[in-house]
Amino acid sequence: MGEVEVFGARCLDLLADEAMVTVLGQLRLETLSAIEMEQAVPGLSYKVALSRLRRLVSLGLVAATGQARGEGRSSGRVAHRLIAPGSAILTVVGCAANCEAAWGRRPRAFAPLGAEALAVAADRPWRAIARALAHERLRVRDLEALIPEISHGTLERRLRDREAQGLIDSQREGREAWHSLTDSARRQATVAMYAGRWEWIFGDADKGLLASDLAGVIHQLAPLVHLPDQLNGICRMREDWHTTLQSDVYLAVRAGQLIPFVVGPLGEPDVTAKGTPQEWAHALVTNASDSMVSNGDARLFAAVIAGLHRELCV
Repeated sequence: MGEVEVFGARCLDLLADEAMVTVLGQLRLETLSAIEMEQAVPGLSYKVALSRLRRLVSLGLVAATGQARGEGRSSGRVAHRLIAPGSAILTVVGCAANCEAAWGRRPRAFAPLGAEALAVAADRPWRAIARALAHERLRVRDLEALIPEISHGTLERRLRDREAQGLIDSQREGREAWHSLTDSARRQATVAMYAGRWEWIFGDADKGLLASDLAGVIHQLAPLVHLPDQLNGICRMREDWHTTLQSDVYLAVRAGQLIPFVVGPLGEPDVTAKGTPQEWAHALVTNASDSMVSNGDARLFAAVIAGLHRELCV
């Protein structure tokens, strides 16, 4: 993905901080002060809790109530509560926790649920690697040719680490290893989708400067989708946005499978739909195909959206 900043990247950077996720998770339950968090969470110090609360207040995710509770320094006794953007960002955390649970690995001691999956989703080299592996298994040298901005050492470390997490399947044939995404790795794309949706609605960045990676998310999720066997055709998903990594996504529906095209097919698709990244995120997360402007086979388009929606809601 190079140096392009995509929707969701800032959200994921924020949530890659385990202490931040811990503080947000505590505020989901009740209004708390920094001192109360220190007492409630093993390993979370007063200073760390207070610094994260201040950061969340500055971002408009949390508000101080003005009430000082208990004893201790006045700044640490002020209770804080989640407001709408903070409550909404917990949807991203919940999505990451669901993905992490499917890995089948025990979380680290004291680590908040979803923290490991959030760190993976926020890792830019890994996201580029996953995007490159979305269509087929590849060797290290193939990946180096596709994503030359990632050094050989970084590439090999990411592949080794993600294999240990169950996100990469590596099979040696002769003197070389072929690497492919596991289903758990593909479902990691859901975290990026929810982060992008949150950032579009609540992020304070100049959205006109950000790019959408709808194609990257869909290309990773498409092989997991199961559709009715009787459906056949080609669906084109077009983004009305001036900074995208790929403006058109072509998907073939055949024999119950959803198959993404690396390049556009010859001939006209059976259905074309278009919308902004926000509209696409809304349609996919809520299964609202009728909210999009489309021309052609409405039944085919509705089935594609419903299939992707099921994977986004796992």
